[in-house]
Amino acid sequence: MKITEVMTATGSVVTALGIIIGGLLAYRRLLSGRTFRPRLDVDLAASLVDVGRSRGLQVEVSLSNVGQSTLRLAQEYSHQLRVVGIREAVWQYAVNDASPVEWTAGFFREQDLFSDKGIRRLLPDADRTPFVEELKPNDVVRRTVLVPHFEGACAYLVLLTVQACTHIGPWQARRHRGCATDRSGRYQFHARRMVPVPADAAGEDQTEPKHPHEVAQDD
Repeated sequence: MKITEVMTATGSVVTALGIIIGGLLAYRRLLSGRTFRPRLDVDLAASLVDVGRSRGLQVEVSLSNVGQSTLRLAQEYSHQLRVVGIREAVWQYAVNDASPVEWTAGFFREQDLFSDKGIRRLLPDADRTPFVEELKPNDVVRRTVLVPHFEGACAYLVLLTVQACTHIGPWQARRHRGCATDRSGRYQFHARRMVPVPADAAGEDQTEPKHPHEVAQDD
């Protein structure tokens, strides 16, 4: 066999091997991206409950790690729970004008899902360390939040945003520092629920329907 034929055959084998290895690496990256991409199932429920002689909005949150990666929920991240209540006048304006509901004209209340200052004041000093929760695959974290009822509210919008990253362990401390500064390594998960308020719980609101932004200015 001539040397040129050997070189040609060798080149063909190397080329074939390169194609096979490249394909395997590409498939591995694709499979890894699908399999290990963080997946958090956020279950959000809200309902009106009696609290003494008044009422409150009870919000139940369940966070389930349904992916293959461990998730880090740190205190420096935002786990923002926002509750918005609107008056009857805002709702009736949307009904009469056939326009979207202006939730921005409502009452707002915000708090962190894991850092309730009212509860943390009751804890011993040793338990007031910054919150860090690691959710391994199939782990579940549940929280209940009780929010005072807005007098005159006829409906609620409950919004939840949970931030997490996958930088677990001391060997990833350097990469985790980037999450706290530029937020590039954080993943965000969202959920929302709408809760109508029964007429007997909303309270009387005799305000004539007008533009929602005028309602907001009145507040």
